[in-house]
Amino acid sequence: MKKFKKILLQRLLYIAIIIGVIFIFKKCNDLLIINSIKDKKIYVIHNYLFDDNEKIIIFQGTKKIDEFPANNATSLLSVENDKLYYLETNEEKQENFVIQVNLKTKKVINRLKIPFETSLYYAKKINNKIYFSNYSNQETNVFFDGEYFRTQILYEFDIEQNKITKILDYDTKGLPVISEKEIVYSKKNKIYLYDTETLESKYLVDGTYPFEKTENEIYYEENKKFIVKNMKTNNKKVLFEKRGDFEGIPKKITGNLYLVMKIDVDNVFPNFAYIKLELWDNFSKNKLNLDKELLKNEIKEQKEGLNHLLDTSILIY
Repeated sequence: MKKFKKILLQRLLYIAIIIGVIFIFKKCNDLLIINSIKDKKIYVIHNYLFDDNEKIIIFQGTKKIDEFPANNATSLLSVENDKLYYLETNEEKQENFVIQVNLKTKKVINRLKIPFETSLYYAKKINNKIYFSNYSNQETNVFFDGEYFRTQILYEFDIEQNKITKILDYDTKGLPVISEKEIVYSKKNKIYLYDTETLESKYLVDGTYPFEKTENEIYYEENKKFIVKNMKTNNKKVLFEKRGDFEGIPKKITGNLYLVMKIDVDNVFPNFAYIKLELWDNFSKNKLNLDKELLKNEIKEQKEGLNHLLDTSILIY
């Protein structure tokens, strides 16, 4: 009997040691991911459930450093020279404004109306131009890989000229990959590059959801997998597989680190689904719930949550 108890205690001790090692390993991996974003600022549109009183919270890594009210904020556009630009959308009046905030004083220093009479949600600022999308009136749907994609139109709003120009139409949700000289978008299961100087498009690769473009590589979705392809060598690498709870596209943060958006269905209100943020290290395959870290460290009220209704509600610089 004593021998049996001794063996049992030894096995329990071994199990406890293994669990402890796994726990410590997980904590160390979490710390490595947190450390990799400690020098980056995270800007988040935050709101209460069923409340229009949005605010913007600023984190340094996972540490909250500031916040200010931003009612009806729907999209973060850019951060430039201690100024934050965001899109304010009044759904009742179907009006949209580009709001400029001084990040030192937290005061609105400019409010510019976009001459477009429908509510907007996806937008991005590049220099003096605002790019935004709106669904096509033709109700065109494309079915691919188990999903329906409704045709969207990408517009360019020139702030200096107060002029809106239609740029192109595409099939996927959210915005294309937009930079100063090129726009990477998908249409009918193919990915194209649009040159903003020549105004011409060229075919790149079969796939959907482009989410990053470098000089030699393109990141996109293909057959429910997120792929990186070297355009010079044609070599492809699977970053990770897309599961059913994924929403939209990942964001490449730095090196092997990606921000992944996942659907989180509300237990109390099952008809509502919110976006949960996770940081994925593609090299070590480690994951960190970014929402949980931000909430745990700085947001104390249980009623509060980071409701990422759109992928443009978060900026990382």
